[in-house]
Amino acid sequence: MRVQEFLNNNITLGERELTPKIGIRNVKTVYNAFKRDVLFTFYDNTYGFEEKVWNLCWNELLEKFVTFYSWVPSYMENINNIPFSFNRDTSKWIAKLGTSHSENSIADGITLSNVIINNKSVQGQYVDNFKFPFVYVTKEGKQKTVYYEVAEEFRQGFIGVLSLSNRTLPNDQLLYLIDYSLERDSYLNYKNFDIIEIDVVKEIKSESIGITLPSDAKYSGTTVPVHALIYKSNKNNKIYHESNE
Repeated sequence: MRVQEFLNNNITLGERELTPKIGIRNVKTVYNAFKRDVLFTFYDNTYGFEEKVWNLCWNELLEKFVTFYSWVPSYMENINNIPFSFNRDTSKWIAKLGTSHSENSIADGITLSNVIINNKSVQGQYVDNFKFPFVYVTKEGKQKTVYYEVAEEFRQGFIGVLSLSNRTLPNDQLLYLIDYSLERDSYLNYKNFDIIEIDVVKEIKSESIGITLPSDAKYSGTTVPVHALIYKSNKNNKIYHESNE
């Protein structure tokens, strides 16, 4: 086994990525005293659809890498020579909800204002929350967060407002816009959703759709588009299928 080549191709960490994200990205080494195995565990599901995940085993008796373990825990600890592990699937999906919420402190990448949705719609609505945060730069160069509410005519099928978190963006010297698109996935889930520009509740009706930056904003009067994820209703009016169990 060409271990060095394997590690070079399958460790997707940068020099500055030192903080683990349990369930999403972690590196862990643990010792199994019963089999005299040293386990090197790695998983990274921060970019794209495909994740890097493996559990490589070094055996002390044979003094070589011998196999891969078929299971990968979210994290492990060796207590009195007994390895204790935690189910990665559970921690992974909980962590995904956290990183996908725009107001979470660990928000990362493309995020939504809602990550908890109802299975069945009520009059075409799948969420209970229609408020979302909007951040802009004031004339003094400070960031300010205000909350807007989705206009009534855009609430059917509405899932959440899209935003971008924890990414390097141009500074306030440049006015820029962010665009979003749905990428094809292996299960064709992208066909069930759409991304549209929506309007917000306004005191004074206007023909423009989006948010008009307030008077204290650096680019006051500019209309900024608001992109939202919309679900295309199916025959059962359900977003996911119920288990048969």
